[in-house]
Amino acid sequence: MPEARDLRADTTLTPDPAVPGRYHASIPDGWRVVYVFGGVTMYTALRAMQETLARPDLPLVTANAIFLAPVPPGPVEIDVQVLRDGRRASQVAADLRVPGGPDPVALRVHGVFGAAHDTDLAWQEVRFPEVPGPGDLPRRPSRSAPTRSGTSRSTTRRRGARSRRSTTPARATSCRGCAS
Repeated sequence: MPEARDLRADTTLTPDPAVPGRYHASIPDGWRVVYVFGGVTMYTALRAMQETLARPDLPLVTANAIFLAPVPPGPVEIDVQVLRDGRRASQVAADLRVPGGPDPVALRVHGVFGAAHDTDLAWQEVRFPEVPGPGDLPRRPSRSAPTRSGTSRSTTRRRGARSRRSTTPARATSCRGCAS
């Protein structure tokens, strides 16, 4: 059985004194699945975002991540940008990179940090209407489509679909309510 890990200790951040909003970390080999487990890289980026925002009154509300390239165990750097710092909510973005790696960004994270607040919005109990199942519906009647000779023929093709046998290009048609 693998040794238990301490996620917080294993993702300790060091601020870069030369670049504001940049942090360095080193993720140990114990978090490797094939590469470092994606949740660990996201957690590391979220910690850097929280550190940069420095707003303990605003907990994380939601976050999303785009995993762009694999992250091997070892050093990573995270660049954080506060996109908007509001009174009750803030949006923050982070890019996690592998120094010297082939990809410029391995992980991009966006997060919203916000304070709980009272609202008049509430869940409503809504019942869906009773409707027949697909097999209980009547079949659609077929439509008549004009042919080149001006007579009609019955068709069940989609509107705008071309026949496989047709060699003429499709003509633009206008809807009934259009003036052209």
